[in-house]
Amino acid sequence: MARSFQLFLNSAGPTFTVSMDAMTNDPVGHAWIGMAAADGSARTIGFWPDAWYSGIAGPGKLHSEDPHAGEQNHSFSAQVSKEDLERTLDVIAAFDNSTYSLLVRNCADFAEQMWLAATGTYAYPNTDEELDQLVWTPAAIGAAAEERKELKAQADKTKSGGR
Repeated sequence: MARSFQLFLNSAGPTFTVSMDAMTNDPVGHAWIGMAAADGSARTIGFWPDAWYSGIAGPGKLHSEDPHAGEQNHSFSAQVSKEDLERTLDVIAAFDNSTYSLLVRNCADFAEQMWLAATGTYAYPNTDEELDQLVWTPAAIGAAAEERKELKAQADKTKSGGR
């Protein structure tokens, strides 16, 4: 998986938009990362159980394109360089064909680690909330997205003089 991702990085432009996407409108939810290059090429990548199994842990697998791409109801993004995205290669290598755990090594944990590697920032704008987040879930990513929206709206209101 890391090799095909490196090929994408090499063939695309020097700047990218990376997005953290979450779908929270079903009982479990899902989270993944989207990447779009300035030349219009795009990829998504998410972490899944390799097969549905009984219990909460088992083999995991990365999927690119992520099967839920386009179904997100929460999303936030940042502009990054090719070098920034190359930092995610270690995360991809660590997760590909590794153990999936619904509680501690799931799709949301993968998305959070990818976001941190690419942007150097946490999903939650408030670091204290990030540190309180022991288990990443799609709902937690949705909450981070909503908090980011609120902070942007407040900043925009301040810039416009409160109007």
